[in-house]
Amino acid sequence: MWSLRKTASALLQELFHQSKKTSDPETKKKTDIIKTAAKLIKSDIKSIEFSRSIYSSPATIASCEFQVSSAVLKDNDIEDGEHVSFLEETSGDMISETDIEDTENHSKTTFPQDLDELSSVFDEILERRVPVDTLDQNEILRKIRDSIYTFRKSHIEYRTARLWFLYMDMVDLLWKFITAERT
Repeated sequence: MWSLRKTASALLQELFHQSKKTSDPETKKKTDIIKTAAKLIKSDIKSIEFSRSIYSSPATIASCEFQVSSAVLKDNDIEDGEHVSFLEETSGDMISETDIEDTENHSKTTFPQDLDELSSVFDEILERRVPVDTLDQNEILRKIRDSIYTFRKSHIEYRTARLWFLYMDMVDLLWKFITAERT
């Protein structure tokens, strides 16, 4: 878990230096995307720490760790107090204890109708009115799956985004293992 925090800190520091060098709107847009991803990952880290208190076996703890090569860390001394104060000064709101929902800004065109329909589909699933094997043909689920795929495909060229996607896939896999362990 500590190595994941070190990596996130190193990436935030690199992002800050890159955003200082240029002031074009595309870089600011990328910075906002990464800030949002950082907040999501922070909430994921908190949930992993919570699951450690429930599943404290050595195998589970080992599966939660995320090892990063020194090439990614670029020989940053993360344990240095000066580095921590630098991060607090430069990225203040990223380190603060704010919830991601407080800062989300949804546009009016972001799936409002689809989300209502999706909610009704989930209600039907919970009430067992829709067979699970027919969900693959559901148009709403297909639309949302395609939009997620398109988003990931459009951002895969960025190394930082690839790292976040890898992390999210790892958390998803970990969640599946925990769910399978409970059954």
